[in-house]
Amino acid sequence: MILKIKKCQRVAFAVFLFVILIAMAACETRRSEGAEVSDIAISVGEHVSFAILPDGNLWAWGSNGFNQLKHREFSSQHYPTKIMENVSAVSAGHSHVLAIRGDNSLWAWGDNRFGQLGNGVSLCLVEAFIEGFSEPFKVMDEVVSISAGAFHSLALRADGSLWVWGSGLGVGNENQYSPIKIMSGVSAISAGRSHSLAIKEDGSLWAWGDNSSGQLGDGTNQSHATPVKIAEDVISISAGMEKSMAIKSDGSLWVWGTNLFGLISPNVIRTLYSPVKIMESVVAISAGAVHSYAIKNDESLWVIGADSDFDWSAKFATIDQHTPHQILDNVLLVDTVNSSHWTTHTIVVKSDGSIWAWGDNSAGQIGDRTIADRNIPTLIIE
Repeated sequence: MILKIKKCQRVAFAVFLFVILIAMAACETRRSEGAEVSDIAISVGEHVSFAILPDGNLWAWGSNGFNQLKHREFSSQHYPTKIMENVSAVSAGHSHVLAIRGDNSLWAWGDNRFGQLGNGVSLCLVEAFIEGFSEPFKVMDEVVSISAGAFHSLALRADGSLWVWGSGLGVGNENQYSPIKIMSGVSAISAGRSHSLAIKEDGSLWAWGDNSSGQLGDGTNQSHATPVKIAEDVISISAGMEKSMAIKSDGSLWVWGTNLFGLISPNVIRTLYSPVKIMESVVAISAGAVHSYAIKNDESLWVIGADSDFDWSAKFATIDQHTPHQILDNVLLVDTVNSSHWTTHTIVVKSDGSIWAWGDNSAGQIGDRTIADRNIPTLIIE
């Protein structure tokens, strides 16, 4: 009898400890009381999501097919897991990740088939799946901004110099395995699937890379290996899969590139070779693959193009999905997948600091501990 009681006590204690650990894990991803919402950052890649909380901890969830989650287990993670500390910026490509740490050093890990990690070497497809780079590699110092394209990377240093590497965009057709400087006097950058955008300190917008869908905005469909000037007076940019977006200083939003999914209207031609103004009072943008998003100065979130991830039948049955319209309130940040037509998901940060997600969840990239797709916003971190 005594042995049975002790055994029961041990079982009860084990259950109690398990419950406590689960509770601690759940609480750990909550924001600290009094934390600044402005210190939160988010980024999504194909089948994977990342968030930096105000304490500088980097959390990740979703696919680990190329070791994006920094461990060598192939399985995906269906809820946020802390993978790095002292991080100030993160950018996820198709299957690689860039991060700036508190000392402004740039680190990279994940897929390196095209040299997108910038470590001077590459991996073939089989090696990338089996090995990848789970341990972050230090690329350079004095970095203030980063942007990961599908298979290339951009880094802006404190002196205004722009460095690129990966699939060769901007420096010819060959893969670039180490960073190469291509511009000076740059203030903002954005990498799309196979093209890139940059704003110079004078507000001029420059673009280079693939232009088969007019995503460079120079009035042609000719690709450019070196940056070409597109517009003036630009303060914010976002490069999507085959489209581009820019905010001018007056808050006007301009778009160009593919119109296949109704970027502006179902009756407009499928390709826009030059920037077209579509909205006013915009403060933040995210250009995706199928659809894109804009946040207005009243913190309202607007979708541009056909958003098949969102539950239109429940809320927008009578609205033309091919014109910009509001879907959420109190939104400060938004990011959506820009590297695939078929596997898209979106993450937003609301004004209270909570993080919400919706869309494809086949690898747990929504972060709600399931693999069920979500067509309405789901709370992930409160």
